[in-house]
Amino acid sequence: MKRYFLIIISLLFISIAHAQQIDSIAFNGGYLFFHLYGKGKPVIILTGGPGISYQQQEEVAIRVGQSYQAILVEQRGTGRSMPAKLNKESLNMELAANDLNLILDHLHLKEATVYGHSYGSFLAMYYGAKYPNRVSQLILTGPAPFNGTGDQMATYGDNKEARMGLLDTKALNELDEKAAKGTITKDDEALFRKFSNGTLLYDKSKFDQTFARVATGKINTTTMNLMMSSVNKIDLTEAVKKFRKPITIICGRQDPLAFMAYEYQLINPSVKVHWIARAGHFAMFEQEELFYKALFETLGQTK
Repeated sequence: MKRYFLIIISLLFISIAHAQQIDSIAFNGGYLFFHLYGKGKPVIILTGGPGISYQQQEEVAIRVGQSYQAILVEQRGTGRSMPAKLNKESLNMELAANDLNLILDHLHLKEATVYGHSYGSFLAMYYGAKYPNRVSQLILTGPAPFNGTGDQMATYGDNKEARMGLLDTKALNELDEKAAKGTITKDDEALFRKFSNGTLLYDKSKFDQTFARVATGKINTTTMNLMMSSVNKIDLTEAVKKFRKPITIICGRQDPLAFMAYEYQLINPSVKVHWIARAGHFAMFEQEELFYKALFETLGQTK
């Protein structure tokens, strides 16, 4: 009982130490929620997915909020930011980008640094291309393909598949068949997520510990499918080439998406890359010290 009491007190202390403000803005058919941590220069934090809970990148927001104002977005179609109906009219890239304008306008901010992980990096780049005057710099971690119409997506899929054994591939195929038939259960979905993320992590000896952090929060698969249908129609190649604000990539060397760092630099040599050794797609969890050193150097302050 005493130990349990101490755990509760510790969690309460952590909650108070990282106190946050939750705010929301009305949009057509719903409300857009976001979380504020700290004060100072604004940094928008975009979680990956699409369709993944903001909670997956909350640790990053808390750390950034120690020196800056972190703005962690519950992206449209996730958490409490739900339109009245989920369809291509209520969920698409144009609306997702405009949501960031709504937040900046609401907070009376002219511009912000935009940090995006995985799919969040695509949204960050799309936003930067569409509204460059509202972006001071882009920080892309585990960067996703920026050309949804080309072969970058296929390369990512091939890289993941190359890391699977025959039994893993067989199990995933069986889960895919269940999903197609509509017979997949919640336990199956959890297993699918675990199998899929197994290819994204470097240190398998700490897999369960790291996966617990990766799997924080829920995935809205309807949102994921609708947003990916929008992503797959967009080619940001010219936008990356012409973008004149700073772009910094933080990438695990063992990330199946590591090749995207080279894709960025090939068409925009000014892009800077921080490589994190012995880390996959979630360098912020697998190599925290190196990740935050790179992140705060990029933000302008070593931590």
